[in-house]
Amino acid sequence: QSGADAVETVVEVVSEVGAEAAAAVRTHSTRLSRLFTPKRIRNLSIAALFAAAWEVYQDLRPGGHHGMVLLAAHDLVDTGTRASTRLARFLGSRWLKLAMALVALGFAVVELVEDFLPGAHHGVAVLAAANCVSGFAELVAAREDVV
Repeated sequence: QSGADAVETVVEVVSEVGAEAAAAVRTHSTRLSRLFTPKRIRNLSIAALFAAAWEVYQDLRPGGHHGMVLLAAHDLVDTGTRASTRLARFLGSRWLKLAMALVALGFAVVELVEDFLPGAHHGVAVLAAANCVSGFAELVAAREDVV
C-alpha cells in the first residue's frame, strides 16, 4: 500500500468514526438536555451552594471551597435571572458574574499554591477559568454590539 493509499484509508476510517461519534453526541445531548432542565440545574446549584457553604463554615481558610460557593452562586444567578426585575438585571450583570468567576479563580489558586495534589480545588480552578473566559467573551460581544 502506497503512502497516498494509507492516508486515504485513514481519512475514510476517521470520517466513519467521526460521523458515528457526531450521531452519538447528538443522541446523548438530546437525552442530557431533557435530564438537565433549568429547574433541575437551579436545584443542583442550590444544593452545591449549601454543600460548599457548609465546608466554608467548617474551614474558613481561603481555598477552593470558597471558590465553589461563588461558582454555585454564579450558576444560580445564571439560571435564575430570566425575570426582568431590577434585582434580576443586577444579578445578571456581566460584570458581577465576571467578578464572581475571578474571585472564585483566586480562591482556587490560593489552594493550588498550598496543595498541588489532585483534588476538587483543581476542578474549581478549571470551572472558574472557563467562567472567566466566558465572561470576558460576553463583555467583548456586548461592547461590539454597542460600537
